[in-house]
Amino acid sequence: LHDEGDGVTVRQYADPETAERIHAAGVTRLYLLALGDKARIPFRKRDLSQAAALHLATMDYASDRIADDILAGAVKEVCVRDQPPVRDAAEFTRRLEAGRNARVEMQCEMGRAVAEILDVAAEIATRIETDDRLPAETAADISTQLTWLVCRGFPRYVPMARLRHFARYLKGMSVRIERARNSPAADRERQQRFAPYWQRYVEAATGKAKGRFHPDKLTDYRWLLEEYRISLFAQELRTAEPASPKRLDALWGTVKVN
Repeated sequence: LHDEGDGVTVRQYADPETAERIHAAGVTRLYLLALGDKARIPFRKRDLSQAAALHLATMDYASDRIADDILAGAVKEVCVRDQPPVRDAAEFTRRLEAGRNARVEMQCEMGRAVAEILDVAAEIATRIETDDRLPAETAADISTQLTWLVCRGFPRYVPMARLRHFARYLKGMSVRIERARNSPAADRERQQRFAPYWQRYVEAATGKAKGRFHPDKLTDYRWLLEEYRISLFAQELRTAEPASPKRLDALWGTVKVN
């Protein structure tokens, strides 16, 4: 099943892993169509700080769109992710009915997490724009990190298990800002160590690199990069898993499809 936005179509794919990933998105769309707009829990801008509301405006990210993305993310968490593919109507209906309460709970949890993330992201965006003592290259790099993390659609695509780490990633940015203000040379040296690993991810993710890349492995690499940032710029926050150049290189060796 291929997600067409307002419906789904049936398509064939030669690669089983690609077919499974596309099918998961198509099944998620079917669940959203079955639930309808009444299943959406409104995302209220008044629950955000003024800075966060302004930050959303600069992102062109409307509250209705956020509510839709949270619903889609919750449906995927409860009915699709880490479960066998849905292949018949009976299983589709069973998951829809069995997951009703869990979906609502997940929407509420995701809504709270997204609001907290947006509040902190707005604070960081303001700091890097207004802090005259922060080196320009550091401000630019943190801005890039923030843009890739907190972007339009992130509640839809980022698993809840990973969203729970966002508070630590954002805290890591704040720690880095303080340290870079006092020791810009040290921050520059750490950034130079990080840059090549980030660059090859960006080239692969944006289609600029030659060859094909395993999407799930590329995603694993992307989150290991965030842990590597913590190990470089905010070690006291601790990483969720070991992160080092050696581990990044080893994982990268599995990302490219031969």
